[in-house]
Amino acid sequence: MKNILLILFLIFSKSASAASVSEYDMKATYIFNFIAFTSWPNLANSESINVCLIGRDNFGQSIKTIEGKKVNGVPIAVARISSMSSAKKCHLLYVAEREATNIRLVYNELSNSPVLVITDTTVPSGAMINLYLEGQKLMFEIDQTRAKSAGLQISSKLLQYSKPMLVQE
Repeated sequence: MKNILLILFLIFSKSASAASVSEYDMKATYIFNFIAFTSWPNLANSESINVCLIGRDNFGQSIKTIEGKKVNGVPIAVARISSMSSAKKCHLLYVAEREATNIRLVYNELSNSPVLVITDTTVPSGAMINLYLEGQKLMFEIDQTRAKSAGLQISSKLLQYSKPMLVQE
């Protein structure tokens, strides 16, 4: 199953452009694959994989396309949250670009909780995964050290297609 997901992921990353598929439809697909290729501690005991979005995002209904889909038998739930106090209940937290400047506050609140933090900004954000457009292609970079420190394991299958993140202290 994961090999099929990886093939679909690669097709999107190599051939899809912002002109042929909505940027946020592609980002939703990437988020689904980030979930599929990340291991969380005790995920099997969860009722759902909680995908949370904080800040004014541009997903519209695109993010809802992954809601209810299952990864390793666990369904994905999507929620928009308005405060960081709810973030510890998330498995994946998407921080909208307008909020990415507050990434240090995000990590202070999460304090190494196993939450995969994703942004989509052109400015180094300090997130675990950053999505960005390079020309017409959606690319991503991963800070594996930060993910490991939160107890997350990102598959080498995913890492081989990412760019290493330049860490900002």
